[in-house]
Amino acid sequence: AQLGIGFADYEIKPTLADLDAALSKALGDGVDAFYVSGDPVLTYKISDVMPRILATGKPAFGPYPDWARAGLLLTYSSDALDGFRRAGAYAAKIIRGAKPGDLPIEQASKFWLVLNLRTARQLGIKTPPGLLVLADEVIE
Repeated sequence: AQLGIGFADYEIKPTLADLDAALSKALGDGVDAFYVSGDPVLTYKISDVMPRILATGKPAFGPYPDWARAGLLLTYSSDALDGFRRAGAYAAKIIRGAKPGDLPIEQASKFWLVLNLRTARQLGIKTPPGLLVLADEVIE
C-alpha cells in the first residue's frame, strides 16, 4: 500500500472459458499487470494460456522459467532442480537412520530469474541494465 500497489485475486477454474472471464474481469477492473500462479491447471495448458495473457497487452509475471520462455515478461523462483537434489539428499539422510525431527529445515538458496526481452519490447518496456545483469537467463 505504501508504494501505491494493490492486489486482486481472480480465481481461475480448469477451463479456458474461466480464464477468459477472469482476464476480462481483471481488465475491466483496471489491472495493470498479472501474476500467473504456478497452478498445474494453468501450466498444463501453457500453450493455450499464453496467447490469452499476451493479448491483454499487460505485463505478466510468474514463478517458473518455462513461463518466461513461453512469453511472460519475467519469472523468479527457487531453482527446482536444486530443490529436487536437496530433497534427495534429505531423504538419503533419513534412509541412513537420521530422525526427520532432528534434521534442520532447509530453505532454498538458489534462485532463477528469467527475463523475456521479446515480450518487454512488445509491451514497450525498457529493461533496466541492472536487471539484465541479474538475470540468469535472458530471452531475446
